[in-house]
Amino acid sequence: MSAKGLHHSLCQDAPDSAVEPGAWPWLVEKSSAGEAKGQRQAYQAASQHAMTFSVPDPEAQKGWIEEARHQFPAGLHQPEGSFRFSMDALLLARFGLECLAGLQKHGHVLRFADLGAGCGVVGLALLLWSKAPLHGVGIEREACLAEAARINARRLGLEANYAVACGDVAETARHSGLCRRMRLVLANPPWLLSGRCRVSPSALRRAALIGDESTLPRFMEAAATLLEENGRLALVTAMERYDDTLAALHGAGLFPYRLCRIATRAGAPARRLLLEGGRHPGVLHEETRLVQGRALA
Repeated sequence: MSAKGLHHSLCQDAPDSAVEPGAWPWLVEKSSAGEAKGQRQAYQAASQHAMTFSVPDPEAQKGWIEEARHQFPAGLHQPEGSFRFSMDALLLARFGLECLAGLQKHGHVLRFADLGAGCGVVGLALLLWSKAPLHGVGIEREACLAEAARINARRLGLEANYAVACGDVAETARHSGLCRRMRLVLANPPWLLSGRCRVSPSALRRAALIGDESTLPRFMEAAATLLEENGRLALVTAMERYDDTLAALHGAGLFPYRLCRIATRAGAPARRLLLEGGRHPGVLHEETRLVQGRALA
């Protein structure tokens, strides 16, 4: 999608497609791993059939969408060899909802950006779980993942609410025509550093997980470009990148409001950091949360 087309898409009023938040299946396991895998495989096969063949009956199409929403986040299309989204993405989506809570205006459609969107899981989760009308754009540099995000939006009946642009986050933000138009910016940047970690043979996995010293600053630059005057940034990263994250935040002229450390066991060190920030200095709140369920990636 071109920058002009992206601007036109996001500047239109979006329909309110919000649905009630469902269970958080990646954090609360309700079935055995084998059963869950079988359910996901069966749904992926069925949903692929739905994308391949037209469904002339509107009621049948509606049924496919309802089933996709019921299964979410299982059943999302993810390209072969790409990094399978982890609990980080769903933590970020829930955190983004918290950040939006104090920013909602009755009757207004809120706009958000999803930086490093991958297959679209964070932005699509936000749309499904929010009770407020939202309209978002995902920015993803890998073409096959950007297309996967578009496919997933269509399967969930959210293509009118979620546009996808393919390109570098900072460059796309600058040329999108959406400067200072976003109430919320979500970011899940690669946090492993090149040369300091094991390297996957898959180029897509490497791109999703491994960055360099410029990665965090580029994501912060994009956030600063897109955020409204009183908008919010919601970001997830590893605790080991705590200092680098704050340095990049300040370097982009942004300030932290809330730092939420995530631990998976009582008494264990926190492994993830959720950060809320914005354009103006404010009181910094810090907390630690215990999240039990599937291990963090």
